[in-house]
Amino acid sequence: MFAELKNSAAHKLDDDEVRHLGAIPQNLDSHPTATSYFRPFPIERMKRTPKTSTEDIDGGEKVYSTLCHQFSTFLRVDQDGNQVDTLAGQSEWHGRDLDENVLVDKYEAFADLGQSMLAPSTADIRSVDGRHHGNPHIQVITVHYERPVEELLRTEILTLSGITITRLGALSLTDYRVMPVMDVSCFQGARARILQAFMTDAGLVICKTKLCDFSDHETRDDAIEQCLSYMASTPIEDTKSLNYKLPPGDG
Repeated sequence: MFAELKNSAAHKLDDDEVRHLGAIPQNLDSHPTATSYFRPFPIERMKRTPKTSTEDIDGGEKVYSTLCHQFSTFLRVDQDGNQVDTLAGQSEWHGRDLDENVLVDKYEAFADLGQSMLAPSTADIRSVDGRHHGNPHIQVITVHYERPVEELLRTEILTLSGITITRLGALSLTDYRVMPVMDVSCFQGARARILQAFMTDAGLVICKTKLCDFSDHETRDDAIEQCLSYMASTPIEDTKSLNYKLPPGDG
């Protein structure tokens, strides 16, 4: 699958084209926990200490910086209403080594096949976080230098599958057969979506949410909360076997 996509000139892929590659597309909005290895942080808890964004958000870099600020520096409250920690602190995600150069050099995840190899990349990884306590889950934030489309971008699929392949070969993770990956995919036009990928006995599953709109003041706070809830998620499910059953009608 990966080799076929790497050599393809396709810029975006719809669900049928993703299936043709051998992957299984899913709608994360329809099954936020049933098809996921990440349980979102409760949005109702975030609403107890709301932080309204008043700045204009006009691009992928701004979406990224806004999410990182609210995730890592803004104090939230616990279940008793006491101000305790940031979402990053409460969720216990922290930096973990992942050589993004592997994605660029070995997998050419961000290369534009229509351009010279010296041309600027189409996207960059801005942040990488892992989860301790022996979980193989990882999340990244990717900033794309283009406006989004509803279909999955070739770059998004190469990023998810490249990270999965890399981690399946990691000596420190030999006890695991599933390496869940989550990507907060940020775009120009102040849009973002959540992507997740994980292996099953039926193949690689790729989940995505609808695009969140950060450009509209009326929808911005909801978009921020949705993305933050995934960024602060809790790892779930068995990652030491591939006996993961898809919901009826999916795939």
